[in-house]
Amino acid sequence: MLSKTFSRSLKSYTVLKPFIDFEARLCKISELKSNIRRRKLNVNVDEIVGFHSNLKKLEDVKISLEESREQIRIRLSRMEHLMSDDSEEKRKLKISAKMTREDYKQIKSSALDLEQNLIGLMMGLPDDLHPKTGDVDEVIHETKVASGGTESHLDIGKRLDVLDFRSHWGYFLLGKAAALELESVANLSKQLKNDGFVGFSNPDFSKEIVVDGSEGVNSSVLPLTKFEDDQDTTFITGGASLLPFLSYFTKSVVQVEDLPLKCYSTGRQYSYKQQPRFGLYDAPQTNACQIFVLSSPSDQDGQLPNLMSMLTHFYESFGVHFRVVVKSASSLCVAESLRVSFELFSPHFNQFFECGHISMYGTNLSKNLNIHCGGGNTNNFLSIMSGTVFRVAPLLACALETKHSL
Repeated sequence: MLSKTFSRSLKSYTVLKPFIDFEARLCKISELKSNIRRRKLNVNVDEIVGFHSNLKKLEDVKISLEESREQIRIRLSRMEHLMSDDSEEKRKLKISAKMTREDYKQIKSSALDLEQNLIGLMMGLPDDLHPKTGDVDEVIHETKVASGGTESHLDIGKRLDVLDFRSHWGYFLLGKAAALELESVANLSKQLKNDGFVGFSNPDFSKEIVVDGSEGVNSSVLPLTKFEDDQDTTFITGGASLLPFLSYFTKSVVQVEDLPLKCYSTGRQYSYKQQPRFGLYDAPQTNACQIFVLSSPSDQDGQLPNLMSMLTHFYESFGVHFRVVVKSASSLCVAESLRVSFELFSPHFNQFFECGHISMYGTNLSKNLNIHCGGGNTNNFLSIMSGTVFRVAPLLACALETKHSL
């Protein structure tokens, strides 16, 4: 269902209306069904097609009623000075005009309700898969480093007096661990600046309208309690996340000469997990670095290789076991077309954990949030590439378990 925020904006005020080309999205049903099948999603495409067919029928009826109303108006206008107001023909035309007007209002209301439901369903459709996205995870780089044992990073950190872990929501970095946090984030920021990225100072909060518009993004948000007269719920995400960037660029126009527009932000990142189980590897809060790149659809692929190379060298500098993985279609969120994951190996848990990622979102998010490229065509939407490229907490856990020191 379409969220209450979008429903409210469509009915009462024009805050934000997503651009959805129904014909373009539904013209290749077999490819769409294949996309959904590869992602292992539970989406009834035939139901959506049926909704769209019914909407087109209602639009045809509405157009027919508009034409009838116009014809009646013209006939009444011609009779204005030729017949008295109580003439039988004029009376019948006025009755017909009233009935047509009521029918038009009813059809228009039904079409609007159906369109809202259809928009909600369309926004739940997955983005087109990138050609490099396969049906299984593909490891494209791996650096192996021998570990000194299988002791937990929590025990090592406590013994070295660098980690005071009280709960997943409350832990403190001490001494060398705190220094590593500051130095690693500062080092990555410097490398991003050298690569042409512009630093942003993002807020820790996002509005409900942006959360709704970015449906299908791999972002976990925490709603905050709101006052009774608030029209919008506020969500806490942390400055190092995608949603604050989307909030900044929603309903904006970026000039062609400014593309690609490359931004990054460092700071806290918060996520909601029901039962964190792996210490710092899945800690709900950590310092992180988020990148955000706007480009023309034809140039998006050209931005990825340099960024992947830079991040691979960055992770290699820590001397830990990590790998770079192109995730399978079934691992993606519906808004993603491609996801490259940087994963660290835990000797204690004997498994890999994601420490950073880069995601391609195509133009779907831009269409939902009206992010345009400057020019005469208002439907010239931008491609978005974003991702939390580095999270401090998993890196610290892996470094402790691999080296038993910092």
